[in-house]
Amino acid sequence: PDGTPVVEARGVQANGAVRPPGGVADLLTAVEARSRGGGKDQDQIAVRVITHADGTTAYIVDIPGTEHTAPPARSIHPQTNDLGTNLRVLGGDVTTRQRAIAEALRLAGAGPTDPVMLVGHSQGGMVAAQAAHDAGTPSFDFDVRSVLTAGSPIGRVDIPAEVQVLAIENAYDVVPHLDSRPNDDASNVTTVTVRVQHGSIGENHGLRLGYLPAAQTVDQSDDPSIAAFRAGADPFLVGPDEDAGVVVHVYEISRR
Repeated sequence: PDGTPVVEARGVQANGAVRPPGGVADLLTAVEARSRGGGKDQDQIAVRVITHADGTTAYIVDIPGTEHTAPPARSIHPQTNDLGTNLRVLGGDVTTRQRAIAEALRLAGAGPTDPVMLVGHSQGGMVAAQAAHDAGTPSFDFDVRSVLTAGSPIGRVDIPAEVQVLAIENAYDVVPHLDSRPNDDASNVTTVTVRVQHGSIGENHGLRLGYLPAAQTVDQSDDPSIAAFRAGADPFLVGPDEDAGVVVHVYEISRR
């Protein structure tokens, strides 16, 4: 059973404690920090509220990857970042983890017309892609504009054309290939493939060694497809001279 979502607030970080994201590396760095904040014993996500100098706001959700790999059982597993979520989202299901993310967005103040970006590593990217597929429906009633994934098998998800997607994949990482098909070659889907070999499955898949260096390279690229993603992500990124604010709402999510 996938159970029902439970969302509990775990604090707020305001201006000074965190900085607004300026690029892809900043976005993934926040997910890596959230992964360290949660881990084996809890599934932590964050909703970052960006307030620009002109008063407009945007919402970014940071979604870490899988932590529990035990196979699903008859009883409800309290952790939503488990193997059961992986299997369900690969099948195109609306998962408890997705419903919990929607509730976290509502608690952080997001409404159905506010721009939302979903950023995820591994399972987090899978859930982000599925939520983008469901955007604007009762399953995820938000205006998803951008999705950034790292090491995530998202090739089987039909993402709407109005959502700009940037998928970073390490050729030596087995996880992005678990869906057995490449990502769509579409105008709104950009896949960046890097070749980073560290000699182990975990390091090739990890954010810190496998994907953060790639994100820094992406930020330096002038490739037209990456530029198109960056343009679509403009509501969520802050220029070096812009006087913008950020508030980070941290939530622990689970199921019962």
